[in-house]
Amino acid sequence: MSLTSEDNKIRIELSVNEAMALGLGVRYAADSSVATNARKKVNEALEAALFQIQPRQPQLHYELIEA
Repeated sequence: MSLTSEDNKIRIELSVNEAMALGLGVRYAADSSVATNARKKVNEALEAALFQIQPRQPQLHYELIEA
């Protein structure tokens, strides 16, 4: 997976079976986890890309804390 900030694209390496399961909705009776694994790869890549661009940092508002 790679992300370029100029064009905001991610690249994910999928097998042919995974690409067919995602793109065409092909179901594999012998291995029903193909589509699940492909979606997991896409979700992980998106999550990594989004956190890389906009990291979440919890903010603590000290003025709201009562002593």
